[in-house]
Amino acid sequence: MRSRVIRAPLPLLALLTACAGPDDTLFTRPTVPPVEVAPGVYRVTWHSGPDVVRGFAPDGERVIYQSRDLPGFGVGWRVLSVGLADGAVREEAGSYRQGLLEPVGHLVVTATHRLLITWRSEGLTTCPGCPPAPPVIGISIWRLPPTGTVPFSSLPTARAASLPLDSISEIVCGGVPPSSGPYVHHIRLRPAEREVADRRTNPYGPVERADGSAGFYSDGEIIWRYDPADPVSPPDSLGPGAFPALSADGLTLAAAVPVGLDSAVAQCTGGLCCFQETTTYTFTGWEVRRYDLTLGTSSTLGPGLEPAFDPLEPRVAVRRPDALYWVDLATGGATVIPGTEGGYAPAVSPDGSLLAFTASRFEGPDVFYLRLR
Repeated sequence: MRSRVIRAPLPLLALLTACAGPDDTLFTRPTVPPVEVAPGVYRVTWHSGPDVVRGFAPDGERVIYQSRDLPGFGVGWRVLSVGLADGAVREEAGSYRQGLLEPVGHLVVTATHRLLITWRSEGLTTCPGCPPAPPVIGISIWRLPPTGTVPFSSLPTARAASLPLDSISEIVCGGVPPSSGPYVHHIRLRPAEREVADRRTNPYGPVERADGSAGFYSDGEIIWRYDPADPVSPPDSLGPGAFPALSADGLTLAAAVPVGLDSAVAQCTGGLCCFQETTTYTFTGWEVRRYDLTLGTSSTLGPGLEPAFDPLEPRVAVRRPDALYWVDLATGGATVIPGTEGGYAPAVSPDGSLLAFTASRFEGPDVFYLRLR
């Protein structure tokens, strides 16, 4: 795999006055009843803009998904939900999206709260007159009420999760040592950014235990553990990974880790400072890593990314190039999931009866589901 590091910064996060209202429904898309497109596989969105699965509502009857706005509805991405029985669509946390000058990245809905996560680019300048380095991703997690809206000022403090500078690789041009300062240009090798750009997947999380004792998110490279009850305490690192997923009992975490990272290349010019014209990286793929949160150990489950736990069996659904697969947590054995060809962004319903996923089989990416039990 080969990609260019994205240099254009995303819009900065800014807060505006939140729109007060009885709920977060700002608009409703036309109803699209589920359509069986293959034996046992149903399509529940049908729009010109892409729709990407984010998860399930606690009752398992609605799929949370992220949707690109249609022409005439503005720009950016909205977090929506769609009823699996009737296809009725509504917006989730819409008024909070209206209070952000960047697209909402992800929404986790539980019985007691909603977790809204946004990510943004924070540019770095290496010397006066130099162009900014490829950005560092900043993560913010917002804890929203389970329904309705409150002003931003009433929300718990956002968790700032900007990456430390010492985790940024240094490229030195013309043999000038890093101690020379202005001649050093910082880059990041972050394959997770490619997944965001290409498929609008969510490599950052967050995921939390049902009892609220711990939460986890990724910065695109490292899994971080935080205390949901103490939003100001610093998180601690669990290990490498993106796309964090948590088992139903909260004792096992799965994540995707890039393998074969290589070939950081900078083409530089002379002058007062060295600036980077192009930076490329290569990596051979992704593998799924299992973290035992009780023992503090980890193991590899084989190739794949975007793991999603089955709450009723010791297995995870993972994305591979051709389809989604079940991977056994004990043996690592993999079995293709029929009907998921080309699928990504999998999510299993809380009762384990349904699997939702995204696939591009018609005009663009749509939300599909199939019954597991």
